[in-house]
Amino acid sequence: MRLYEDIQRQGYRGGRSTVLGYFTQLRKAQGLAPRTRTMPPAPPVTDPTVQGLTPRQATWLTLRQPTDLTEDEQHLLARLPQAHAAFAQAIATRSWWVSSHSESLGLTALVKAFGIALA
Repeated sequence: MRLYEDIQRQGYRGGRSTVLGYFTQLRKAQGLAPRTRTMPPAPPVTDPTVQGLTPRQATWLTLRQPTDLTEDEQHLLARLPQAHAAFAQAIATRSWWVSSHSESLGLTALVKAFGIALA
């Protein structure tokens, strides 16, 4: 509002809403309709019908065996790399790990795989 900026430069220290309220009363007294701002509605940020995943749920989807996932979970897992690059890396790492360690891994195998010396 240009008038508000003009009177501010002249020393007015009140708020913008006070000036707008004054103009509303002035227009009403003159028999004019109050001015309204018409703004188009903003598009929704997310689809409200789709519940988002928590970090825990996304991690669990990434770490579980793909054969143990439901069809919906498989669809979500396929969409995770599009959500964030870290998921793409985690899924690729998990796939590599499973393919290179296809046998059932126990604690001893994990220790050997990570090169940890047992005391």
